[in-house]
This record gives sequence, C-alpha cells and structure tokens, in this order.
Amino acid sequence: MAMVFALLAVACGFIVWIHLSWHELVPPSEVNVRIDPDGRIRTGEIGGEARIVRAEGSSGEQIRLYVDHFDTVNPRVTLTTCRRCNAAKTSQVRRGRLVCGHCGQPMPLLPPGAALPAEADCTPIPVLHSMEGGFVVVRQTDAAASQRILLGAQP
Repeated sequence: MAMVFALLAVACGFIVWIHLSWHELVPPSEVNVRIDPDGRIRTGEIGGEARIVRAEGSSGEQIRLYVDHFDTVNPRVTLTTCRRCNAAKTSQVRRGRLVCGHCGQPMPLLPPGAALPAEADCTPIPVLHSMEGGFVVVRQTDAAASQRILLGAQP
C-alpha cells in the first residue's frame, strides 16, 4: 500500500513539473532606456532576450516598443499595441513572444518588409529601424509614423 502511495506521489510530482515547465513564472522585465538625439539605443541596455523597451526621447516623449531577440542580424521592432485593441490593457512578453493585453494571445509579427493586413487585427505595427554596431537605431520620425498608423486605425 505504501508503495502505491509513493508511486502516486512521484507521478503527481512529475505531472506538476511538466506542467510548470510550460509556464514562464517570471516574464522578462521591461527596460527603461533613453534614446540619444540620433535615435540610438545601446543593445547592451536591452539585453539579448525579447522584451519591452520604454524608450524616452531627448524631448521627454515616451514610446513603448517590443524588441525581438538580438541573436538575429536585424531584430524586429514594433509598437507594443495593435490596431484593434490599442485602448486595452498593456501587452506583455511571455516566453519570448509579445502577447496582446486584450485577448491574451501571441501577436503575429510581420516578416521584414511585409505590409500590415487590411483589416485591423492583433498584428503589432512595425517601427522602421536599423542596426549600427552595438545600437538599434529608431529615429523619432519613424516611431511617430508608426504611432500615426496606430492612431489612424482607431474608430
């Protein structure tokens, strides 16, 4: 009888371990960075994993960006909100993916150069950027253009 209970306890422990391994208990923290006048953000301040960056420009304006992994030549940079649910709760990063704050589903990132779908959906709006050495460059005009797309999609 004791052997059955021990076996049952081990099986339950194994099931809990498997279940928890699929969950991220502590998502990556958001990073606050200051953009220099040329729009450069030091990649060392962001880190190597996908995360949300709260970037502040030289005139004090703030923009919330999702920056994909830096293990690629050109990581994807998007706004953290989508055209459908901009006014909803804040999006977050879970298991390296941007998750919509409204519906709770991973937001599909566009491949570089692809156009946004015609219908407003959970696709985050890309921000034009470039890589220069140890910096990701997001010019204020490019961030503002992405913001205008977002605001233009509001009802």
